[in-house]
Amino acid sequence: MTMENSKAELEMFKSHDANTLMGALGWTDGHATKEGAIKIEKKGSNSTPYTKDGRNVLVFKGRTGAYMISEIYPVRRTVTIIDIANEVTGSLGKTRVELRSLIGTAKEESSRISPSHQTNAPQAPAPVSASSDTVEKKSSDEVRAEYVSGSEAWTPAARMPDYLLDRSISFIPLVYAASFRTSRGGTNIRFPYLHFVDDVSVPAEYAGVETKADGFKSFTKGGRPGAWIAGHTDLANKIVICESPIDCFSWIMQRPFEDLPFLVAVRSGGEQSAINLIKRAAGQHEKVTVFISTDNDHAGMAYASKIMLGVSKEPTVCAKYVAPDKLHNDQNNYLVAALVADDENGGTMRNDMRKLRRMIFDDYIKSRNESASPTLEAERRASST
Repeated sequence: MTMENSKAELEMFKSHDANTLMGALGWTDGHATKEGAIKIEKKGSNSTPYTKDGRNVLVFKGRTGAYMISEIYPVRRTVTIIDIANEVTGSLGKTRVELRSLIGTAKEESSRISPSHQTNAPQAPAPVSASSDTVEKKSSDEVRAEYVSGSEAWTPAARMPDYLLDRSISFIPLVYAASFRTSRGGTNIRFPYLHFVDDVSVPAEYAGVETKADGFKSFTKGGRPGAWIAGHTDLANKIVICESPIDCFSWIMQRPFEDLPFLVAVRSGGEQSAINLIKRAAGQHEKVTVFISTDNDHAGMAYASKIMLGVSKEPTVCAKYVAPDKLHNDQNNYLVAALVADDENGGTMRNDMRKLRRMIFDDYIKSRNESASPTLEAERRASST
């Protein structure tokens, strides 16, 4: 029986004692209190408490022999060690690799199930040794060089990238134009992610680059979690947070004539960067309103609750979760559905978007011509003397 990449392997992960894995995945013994302290106390003879980033869970063995993880704060749900590991790795494939390493399932042994796994006997995780193919972490300068190399800045005068058009993104306000670059003649699109620390005196660093095209996507090898941002800091009194830049742009397209917000997208593990970014905005504005519209699923709710908990003590910050309309999974899914419905009813929405696209283009050409005008430049110099 083939173990690797099989359902049997997933069941084996679930049956392994989750208590031996929680620490390696970033969880600490005990439960966090509202004041931030951590108390270690047994909630029941058959369960063990853990906490991470303000979240509290209980680990217990279910009736079927699988270990279950019951999250009791800030949301209530029951998951398995696969879900917990997936929050760290970001994909099921990487979760398999990570859990094999922690449990000690050697690659050459993956073709058959060991007797110890059949009996669900707890095993101590094998020490993780340094692998010869471990990807070395990249510096901020190296990530920035990757972002810029072989790519070009996008402007409203340029054709919209196919990746955006295929997702019904037909216009982008000028204030967001510097938030991505294109390559391969506009076929690929690159989004930079930044790492923010809690200290406002420390500038953000480049964390990684997400490259996307139809049928292809990648993230910097050796990169780290972070947040993608779009807009000027003077817009940061209103912040919209989604799970991807596409969803952020979709939010804007659904509200084309509202005040423009500051846009933030978080990848798995990038929630703390978003929290630190909001705290920085709170130091620059009298009041900051944050709309969190992560995906309408368990992972999205976890991201949202973590961010909301992280800024809950900021007196000038009002954070709220906004689900995609009509129970769609994300903002882009709803945008596509809304445009399909619009096409069936005369295309009024699309016509408004074309007009707005033209206005953005005209404004860009006007501002470009003014900045290049020698007369205006002479006037600026004269006024500064």
